Amino acid sequence: MYVFRMHIRPKGGTTDMRTTFAYCLRNGLLGVGWRTNSQRNTKNWDEYFNEASQIHNNLQICKYIKKWVSEGDLVWTRDAEGQYYLARVTSGDMTPIFRTT
Repeated sequence: MYVFRMHIRPKGGTTDMRTTFAYCLRNGLLGVGWRTNSQRNTKNWDEYFNEASQIHNNLQICKYIKKWVSEGDLVWTRDAEGQYYLARVTSGDMTPIFRTT
């Protein structure tokens, strides 16, 4: 088992960190990726990577996560107020398991 740090810092559009973090927490997920021009959602890595590569020059963080983060690993992050959250990776999803106050 490994422990990873994830930043939730959206850029572009009208999204801000508080809104994005609340969405992730409410839906029990964490995700990493770079925006694409498509309005469709996909869970297929190759489809996403091909589309994102046409726009972004450096997707090394996405590739790192794809390669190293596995089921059972832990991921910690902080919200906009500095509160810590910890999630366990389960079946391709990262499910929150506790929050410090």
